[in-house]
Amino acid sequence: MTVPQPLPNDEPIHVLYAEDQEADALFMEQAFLTARAKIVLHFVRDGQGVIDYLSNELRQPDLIFLDINMLGKGGPQTLEEIRAEPAFAHIPVIMLSGSALDRDIESCYLRHANAYVQKPLTFPEMLAFVQAIEN
Repeated sequence: MTVPQPLPNDEPIHVLYAEDQEADALFMEQAFLTARAKIVLHFVRDGQGVIDYLSNELRQPDLIFLDINMLGKGGPQTLEEIRAEPAFAHIPVIMLSGSALDRDIESCYLRHANAYVQKPLTFPEMLAFVQAIEN
């Protein structure tokens, strides 16, 4: 397994974000723009979009955000596919959800998520999340 190497300070972090709710995607994008984070966001609308992106893009993301409840292929199933593919298995994956249910959290960690984060609900919370990712 390849261990991700730290990026030089001047290189942006490339984040792939799978989110089927456009309002949630725009909320996060606005936070990244407001924070002037050195992060490049790439959006896809579902789990299949993640797999297609990973299979077809020359530059792999440094980090993946997966919404757990998406139409079609959801986050947990997509996470399983990412971890099963040696070319993608090293990419850190953060599961995002409005749910704080133990069964949802446990399900993601059993599939080897790097983290499970309850989606920030306010703009200050989202800014703090973005700043934590950048740091």
